[in-house]
Amino acid sequence: MTLALSVIEEIDWANTSGEAVLTFFPASMPFLIVSGTMVALSLRILEGDEETGGEPFMRDRLSFLEPAGRLSLTIYVAHFAILGAVALMMEGEPRLALVPAFFVTILHTLAWIPLAVVHERTIPWFSLEGILRLGQSSR
Repeated sequence: MTLALSVIEEIDWANTSGEAVLTFFPASMPFLIVSGTMVALSLRILEGDEETGGEPFMRDRLSFLEPAGRLSLTIYVAHFAILGAVALMMEGEPRLALVPAFFVTILHTLAWIPLAVVHERTIPWFSLEGILRLGQSSR
């Protein structure tokens, strides 16, 4: 629907900010709806029959994603720092076309999976989640 709206209104489909159907800064209502729907849909697919006491979808074959799940707050904050640095470096440069931008986005997303695995093996205490746990354990 959002893509059709973009074509009909002749505006960009997605931009980090500015005029587009989906904007991230500030988050537009269509962006919140699309991203929330995708998260809920992904969760429902991946949980399989767990809700009723059964097995997760694909059983343990997706367990390699668990370290990234346990580090999600740190990844969320760190990815914005990286995107901010890249935005500063690319200021004044031409924007990426749709296909290269898509591949860069996918690579940026997938890179966090092995980084989370290495993090969990080497410095699991060094994270925003770890700091929050320290604050909670003192109560």
